[in-house]
Parts: sequence; C-alpha cells; structure tokens
Amino acid sequence: MLRGQDENQIYGAMKASPQWSCAQGNLSTWRLVFLYGLGLTVFICFAAAPGLTFDIAMGIVTTIIIFAALIRWVACLSPEPKARPIPDDFDWPKYTVLVPLHNEARVVAGLMSALSRIDYPKDKLQILMICEADDFSTIRAVEHNMTPQFDIVGVLPSLPRTKPKAMNVAMQRATGDIVTIYDAEDRPHPQQLKQAALALHKNQNLGAVQAPLDYYNDNQNWLTRQFTIEYAALFHVMNPFYAKTGLPFPLGGTSNHMRRAALDDCGLWDPHNVTEDADLSFRLSAFGWRIGMITGGTREEAVSEYRNWKAQRERWLKGFMQSYAVHMRRPLYGPWQRGFTLQITLGLTLAAAFLHVPAISILLIAGIFKIFTGTFGDINIWFWAVFLFGYSGAYASNFVGIFRAKQKPLWGDVLFAPLYWVLMFPAALGALHQYITAPFHWNKTRHGDAQDYLKKTNQAHL
Repeated sequence: MLRGQDENQIYGAMKASPQWSCAQGNLSTWRLVFLYGLGLTVFICFAAAPGLTFDIAMGIVTTIIIFAALIRWVACLSPEPKARPIPDDFDWPKYTVLVPLHNEARVVAGLMSALSRIDYPKDKLQILMICEADDFSTIRAVEHNMTPQFDIVGVLPSLPRTKPKAMNVAMQRATGDIVTIYDAEDRPHPQQLKQAALALHKNQNLGAVQAPLDYYNDNQNWLTRQFTIEYAALFHVMNPFYAKTGLPFPLGGTSNHMRRAALDDCGLWDPHNVTEDADLSFRLSAFGWRIGMITGGTREEAVSEYRNWKAQRERWLKGFMQSYAVHMRRPLYGPWQRGFTLQITLGLTLAAAFLHVPAISILLIAGIFKIFTGTFGDINIWFWAVFLFGYSGAYASNFVGIFRAKQKPLWGDVLFAPLYWVLMFPAALGALHQYITAPFHWNKTRHGDAQDYLKKTNQAHL
C-alpha cells in the first residue's frame, strides 16, 4: 500500500547545508566582479595585441589537451578492480535499495523481476519503490508486481520534482547501513550488493563504491553503439584509474553504493541538483570520504533516439554546471584531490562539450583558407600534432574500454567517435539555456524503447 509523506516531512528530509545547495545562487558579488574583470581584460588584450593574445590562448588550450590526453593514456595502464570471493560466514549489513520512478509503468515488471534476483539475505534487504503520488499508472504497475521484499514510498507533488528530492523523502524510511540506487531500466548483477558490502567493510575510509554500467541494447543502432563505447571508457578505464589513485570522480546516477553514515555526514542529496550523483561525489570528498570501484556491473538501456538522448545529455551537462559552480565556491575545502579532480572531470567535460566543435571548425576553416591562398606551409604543424595527440588519448581509452567491457565487435565504431562528440555541442547549448532559464527542471529520459530490439535478439526476458 502506498504511503505518502506530508510537506513537513519532505522538506525536513532536505538536510543539505545551504553552502552545498545549487538553489542558493552561485555568484557572490566578488565573483561577479572577478568574472567581469577577467572578461574585460581578455577583451582589452585582444584589442591591443590580437596575435600575442591568440598565441597565449592557444598555448593554454594546447597544455590542457596534452594534460587530458596524458591522463587517458595513463588510465589505460591502470587495472580494473577484481571480484572479491564471497565468504560463507560474513555478517552482512542491512541494505536499502532506493528505486525512484516516474512514468515508468512499461518497464516496472522487468525491473522488479531483476531486483528479485539479487543475491542478498532477505532479512537484511529493503527495497523501496519510490513513486510520485499522482503517478497512478506506475503505482498500479508496482502494486501488480509486489512481493514481500518490496515496499512503496509515495512522494506528494511539490517542487522541485526531482529524483534527489524523492530519494531524500524515502531516506526517512531507510533502515540499511548501506544505501544504493537503481533506475527503472536497470538489470544489476545478482552479487553486486555483496561485492559493495565487502569493499566498504574492508576499507572504512570508503564512503561509496560505484559498479560499472553497461548496456543490453548496445548494438541497437549507431547512437547506442557510441553510447556503449563512451560508457566503456568511463566505467572500465577512467573511473577505475581515479579510484586506484584515490581521486574522487562523479558517481553514476545508479549502482552507487553509499555508507549510510557518509550520506548523513554530508547531508544526503541536493534536491535541486539535476545530477545529484556528481554533486554528491565531491561533497563526500569534501567531508573526507573516498570513492571506490567494484565489479559486478549493471546493464542498462542506452538511449536509442536522438531527441531523447539530447534531452538526457542536456540534463547531465546542466547538472555538471550546477555541481561545478557549487563546488567552486570552496574549491580548496577538504583534501587537495577534490579540487584537482573537479577540474579534470566536470571542468574538462564542460570545456570539451562547448569548445570541441568551435575548435574543429576554426582549424578546418583555417586549413582550407591556407590551402586556397597557397600558404599551406605556414600551418602550425606542432599544434595539429598536439590536437591529434589529444584525439589519440580519447581513442586509446575507448579501445581499452570496449575490450574490458567485452564489446570487441564495436572496435570499428570507435573510429567514428568524433561524430558522436559533435552531438555534444547542441546539447551543451541547450543545457546552458536551461541553466539560465529553468535550472531545476528535470528532463525526463524515456525508457522502454529497446523492447522490440530485445525481442528480436532473444533478450525479452531482461
């Protein structure tokens, strides 16, 4: 039976301190003065000495490209975590699984079937299906598939209508020492919870561990293949490297397993942040907690239609802007790793999304112009070499990622990754527009589009 929460309970669950909330505004007076001063300085420099200013700008860009590529090359040499043997006599901690849902009636049956296959002591496992109280179709679907292992938490309609707000509400009912999150389309490995519990038990400094994310409709079309390659590089190359070196990294929106004490320590999730996972990662680090990686991943549905993909990516990039702005209020707070990784993860992701297409366009136009004017020999070969070196780092992490993710048939699609990166630019512009006009709006990702593909490939049981 669905049990709702009243308004006082909803807002009582939002424990995040104002200094960590993106709802509090991101630009103080001195920051505005600094930004306006910086912009004015750059304008004056370009007006007074355009050649020198351009060379300095290119030098900065070149340095960033080399640094990012080196990180990717080194990450390719860092191994993935290994599965831990499951002991027979381990005292398993209590576990709470949060499953936030909104307009997901078409995929609920498969989700609940997959969650029922989780290998964890039933008396230690709590699964909370979190539904908006006015989402009647999803509630009916959940109730139709209910077993004693599941319970429903109702979230009364109120702003902001976001996933983190709903999870904060559900945390009032959570009984677990460890908390994890699954999305509507997820198919977690049955032993994922045990792997997370063992990792957190072995290292008491870990506040959270992330399981790798892969896709079960990887070969549905060109977009899902590129999405699969992107995730393979992220969850099988880059994140294991960050975890191995003790650097924080943005958690995924699902299959992250958090120590309840760490969650309470840093104030749960920011209900206004549309990438609450990335924000929480750096807040955990600010409070002295580390983040790790485990094996036993989760298979998800890759978005297969461009408009749905763009809406999802706009939300992610907008959330990265929110999280970056919040954590740049106090970039030196906590361990040094936090401020450093903030720049090479959220910072570089945003920079690449906005600058990749303009940079490519400038280079191509300049090259074509010099060819037609007969000055091709004047092209700065060194800069082109640096640019290609930057591409090589991305290609290397993609190739290593698909081999580790057992997606070797996708090696040919890796060659076309730059076309996929071009798609980030319109999504980045849309994210910026939303960041200004609708910062807390949650772009809903549509799930269930892969059903026909799963039937065709005999995966309809997923």
